Amino acid sequence: MLKKTKQPHGKETINKNGHAVVENGENWSVGQRQLFCLGRVLLKKSKILVLDEATSVDSATDGVLHHIISQECKDRTIVTIAHRIHTAIDSDLVLLLSKGRVAEYDKPTRLLERRVSFFSKLIKEYTVRSHSFNSFASPQCRARHHWKNLRTGVDYYILPVVRGRGGGLTLASTRNETCPLDVVQAQHEVDNGIPLVFAPVNTKKGVIRVSTDHNIKFSGATICVQSTVWRLDSYNGQYVVTTGGVEGNPGRETIDNWFKIEKYEDDYKLVFCPTVCNYCKVICKDVGILIQNGRRQLTLSDVPFKVMFKKA
Repeated sequence: MLKKTKQPHGKETINKNGHAVVENGENWSVGQRQLFCLGRVLLKKSKILVLDEATSVDSATDGVLHHIISQECKDRTIVTIAHRIHTAIDSDLVLLLSKGRVAEYDKPTRLLERRVSFFSKLIKEYTVRSHSFNSFASPQCRARHHWKNLRTGVDYYILPVVRGRGGGLTLASTRNETCPLDVVQAQHEVDNGIPLVFAPVNTKKGVIRVSTDHNIKFSGATICVQSTVWRLDSYNGQYVVTTGGVEGNPGRETIDNWFKIEKYEDDYKLVFCPTVCNYCKVICKDVGILIQNGRRQLTLSDVPFKVMFKKA
């Protein structure tokens, strides 16, 4: 079951408690109980899966659960009962209830095409709240806000500055095999993606500084055995941002695992130009977006991907 959920925090809890679980799992967190239940569901391989607010947990665990469900349950019929918009946005059909009655029932894309639909209004409301536009009227103010309190070891979403072209950063299989998982943009703008943490090359620093080397790591776990630390990889003639990197240990062996955040106009961009090896010859280039097979994948590019940061 642990192998199915790939959740190291859950494993640590079981080991710590000597495999003992008190009644109703009271000695586990809500997120750990949810992951345990999900593992049981995956092992049963039921053809129909009903999820009633299955991801009503903290943001980090929510991202892990959503990712596992989307990857492991592709061949199942999933009925999702949810209040969080991003939980249902990837569904084939959406049934929206209002005052106990069916208000709308259609594909999400068709509902979004109708601006007066209930679903479109919910999406708009969620987006405004998610990005808190009322607090940051100008790009300068937005950039200062999202950088001011950026600290090491804290979960953040990396979001696009340009709206209408996808959501936050997440993981997906873009190759002919399930693993490794590459770094992509979520398909829908309302999806913040999966939270990440930053670890500077100088571990004594508690804040994230521009123009310095950092490891970037997705919080939680995945269906792959590899780590969720970002690394640069060459695939199909492109330098793509993928996972499976090594955290820390700066030097020649980890040269592909370090990224920087640079100021760009009134916002920020991600850059690959590691300086953890004085005698290594490295590529220095911006991280941009490559649209391929319906995916918005992170690759090295001449056109930078403008980003902002939001605490998860």
